[in-house]
Amino acid sequence: MSPRILIAESTGFSRTARATLERAGDCCRGGSRSGELACSLENVDVLWVRLRHRIDVEVLAAARQLRILASPTTGLDHIDLVEASRRGVDVISLRDAGEFLKDVRATAELTIGLTATRMVSSGSWSPQTRRPGTPSARRSAG
Repeated sequence: MSPRILIAESTGFSRTARATLERAGDCCRGGSRSGELACSLENVDVLWVRLRHRIDVEVLAAARQLRILASPTTGLDHIDLVEASRRGVDVISLRDAGEFLKDVRATAELTIGLTATRMVSSGSWSPQTRRPGTPSARRSAG
């Protein structure tokens, strides 16, 4: 029997990532709303979550079959790592992926682009404040 994989995300999950997971097991979506995750975990072997969910003792107790908890995040404050370890659940994350992530610039540049768009549309960005394009990697704003 193939593993059951629960993707606990309501929107924005990559089609490519979902296709990859579907090759690995029986994929489903659910538990995306706060409070409904624990009810969705029966017979789940792999759980995919981001920061929206707190994976605590209660959630892990509902996931009796859970073996892998995947969270594509660098921080793991939303997961009770001690309880996961006690239950034999492997936690996979981006926690130690700093070297890999140092070249991922899209988030910072998107944030700056959205901020600039809001400034232009509100009229608070004048031609005198414009500057030629500059990569935002390893820079700070504020």
